[in-house]
Amino acid sequence: DNAYGKSPIEAGRRFCKDTGVDLVDEEIVPGAFQDATSQLLNMKQKGADYAYINVTTTGVSTILRDAKKLGLPTKFGSNPYGFGEGLPQVAKEAAEGVTGIMVDVPFGEDVPGMKRLTDFHKKNHPDDTHDTFYVRGWTYVLVWSEALKRAEKAGKLNGEGVKGAFETLKDFDLGGLTAPVTYTSSDHRPTTTVNIYQIKNGKLAKAKQYEMERKPEWLGL
Repeated sequence: DNAYGKSPIEAGRRFCKDTGVDLVDEEIVPGAFQDATSQLLNMKQKGADYAYINVTTTGVSTILRDAKKLGLPTKFGSNPYGFGEGLPQVAKEAAEGVTGIMVDVPFGEDVPGMKRLTDFHKKNHPDDTHDTFYVRGWTYVLVWSEALKRAEKAGKLNGEGVKGAFETLKDFDLGGLTAPVTYTSSDHRPTTTVNIYQIKNGKLAKAKQYEMERKPEWLGL
């Protein structure tokens, strides 16, 4: 029950309407919760075949464990902030088969951009363990630093200058850590590539990659 959790609801409603999917239920959990039984029982009564969860990893784990306890046949998918290497560690067998959107690859994935990241990790904090969220933070820094460099080179190291520099990024290559990034003056969606991963035997496995249309009517949803 917060802005982030509710943010995809309107887009989901519109997508279901456009594609002919029957939207049978919407459930809101508290901002902090340790039990989702009542919401899941409502969903079970409505006969939901699939459900999308838009909370962080701890909440996703609670929902999955409660769903398993109740014997729900529903297949669950998760948002990027609720899905990663940590989910099967906390949800255990309840996470098996669950899918999720992953903006960045798992930590340690064999892609060109990973070496620089892992070298930094080994040099600065070798005893720490990391996951896809660490990779995400790294890619944020790469994109921001590139925009700042371009703004400085143009002599416009200020708010408008940095915004303009971002809007010059076209297919900016991040070494496979995430999809190439493009910003324009009219569209700040960095990519339309969507990677779906699935938990198999407690590990993340890439299941599918989609290329979404840059529909202007989806801006802001």
